[in-house]
Amino acid sequence: MRMAARRHRRRRGLRIGLCWILGPLAVLLLLRGADIAVALGSRRAQQPIVARDALVAVDTLVSPAMARYLAAYDVIAIGEGRHQVLAYEQAVIDITLALQPMGARQLLLEMPHAYDRETQAYVLGETPAISPILRQYAGRRLDAIRAANQRLPATERVSVRAIDMNGELSLYTSRLNELAAELVGEGASIGVLAPVLGRQTAGASVTNVEEVYRALEVHEAELVAAWGRAIYEQILEMTWVQARSIQVIGAYAMDERVGRLAREELIMDLVERRLGEIDSGKTLLHLGGNHIQRQHLMGAQNRWLGGYLAEESPAAAGRAFLLYVTAAEGCYEEDGRPVRFDIARGDGRGRNPAELLGTLSAVARTASPAWQSALLPLDDPYWSVARAEVDYGGIRYTHVPKEQFDGYLLLRRAPCPRG
Repeated sequence: MRMAARRHRRRRGLRIGLCWILGPLAVLLLLRGADIAVALGSRRAQQPIVARDALVAVDTLVSPAMARYLAAYDVIAIGEGRHQVLAYEQAVIDITLALQPMGARQLLLEMPHAYDRETQAYVLGETPAISPILRQYAGRRLDAIRAANQRLPATERVSVRAIDMNGELSLYTSRLNELAAELVGEGASIGVLAPVLGRQTAGASVTNVEEVYRALEVHEAELVAAWGRAIYEQILEMTWVQARSIQVIGAYAMDERVGRLAREELIMDLVERRLGEIDSGKTLLHLGGNHIQRQHLMGAQNRWLGGYLAEESPAAAGRAFLLYVTAAEGCYEEDGRPVRFDIARGDGRGRNPAELLGTLSAVARTASPAWQSALLPLDDPYWSVARAEVDYGGIRYTHVPKEQFDGYLLLRRAPCPRG
């Protein structure tokens, strides 16, 4: 009897133990099944819209249909999934050149403003070469635009402008020293610039820079007569941006959030200036993807350029298209090592069959095994109300897509520079 009782207790204990193990597992399986069911339901809702609206390019990154679609907008802000990925830079080049016959006349780059004059002179064929540091920043893009401009009449050429703060304050003094030397060579007086000329630290002093800016404003008439309107305006803007850059760096030092906003507001102001300067034609912008968000999703909590262009800008609101560029697979470099991603494999927590860019990739692959890119406009009302999971180069967010961007350009592959 005692042995039978012990066997009964052991069997009962085993059943209880199995319940403790299998019970939660069963719940997890049920929840996972529910998640899969929801994901499959979302895929069924998304797939027909994606299949209908996607513009797939074969043997080229930008098809004529893509170019015609984008040409309906006056301002096209291109946000790359990560900086220094050659495939994303090439996409910007190809979009710019495809839209040039349709009216594209300027490309604005997330690059220190101190390089603005050098960049513009090079792409317009006014100078034969660029400095090594500028080549590192934007050499491929500048070479491509310059080569295209050489075949075009002056009125149809694409200018390239820099629209970011001077993170390295000595850049301002270096460029101003060059300009001052040119003016002296022409016999013009440069005494008004003395506080910020010479040593590299001169232009890093907010006192010096603000003194020069005030003097430039006070003596406008005589300086325009001596230097010419174009050079005067160039130096005035350079000095204004330098003063703002010093303010941004100071704000970062006190509060990073305030510094980020100050930088973004400077970019907004520079973009608005460029939009106001162009008489006719389209403007393209190339920045990091965070900058072209309508509202905060990725990166630091901030007010971003994308939302400003789409909703507030006097020159662009209602006429801007926010285009996020990423790839179905590939890699980027981080701290000198390649980091690989593949939306088909998911983010390590399992593949979601309803991930939006995976759906777009599948649609493009069905259209042609040789597809090179696919543009998905988010015009359908579905994208303004339904949440979707989107893989941004290996990091996934679930959100309402149209609240962030107007469309996605998905490249088939973004290979690392070395492989």
